[in-house]
Amino acid sequence: DVYKRQHFYNIEDEIGSGSFSKVYLAENLKNKDKVAVKVIERSQLGSEEALCLENEVTILSQIDHPNIVKCREVFEDTENIYIILDLLSGGELFHRVLDQRVFTEKHAAGILRPIIDAVRYCHDLDVAHRDLKLENILYETKEEDSMIKITDFSLAKIIPDDVFAVTACGP
Repeated sequence: DVYKRQHFYNIEDEIGSGSFSKVYLAENLKNKDKVAVKVIERSQLGSEEALCLENEVTILSQIDHPNIVKCREVFEDTENIYIILDLLSGGELFHRVLDQRVFTEKHAAGILRPIIDAVRYCHDLDVAHRDLKLENILYETKEEDSMIKITDFSLAKIIPDDVFAVTACGP
């Protein structure tokens, strides 16, 4: 029952937004976990956006890697679609790089290793992210040694091994 599932979460503050969605901090009322809820208004979706969203949900539902945001649940009502995701409250890699006064090769390698492992995992599943950038790589917490995770699979596609992808996408 969709109505009951919505009431499993207490939606709190807005923590981000995209072209046709908003992301909110929420609490799972059953286990008290903090999560992110991506809310997409149905009225804002054209047919192309709806296909992208369906594709994103399909891909996120198949992926299970420690350095990729986890899709915990998806449900919908007559007005919105709700995607329940891991809460990544540590900020973007982009901002951490800017804040670094010294950025050593060792530090860069420590950041790149899990990203490359996650991209390899995606490619093994024939998934191309297609919008990999510092703003789409987030830290789980604000701690210095926090896990890093790839997010925003809205432009991702499943591309079989025998297909050569040439479509430009992203800003």
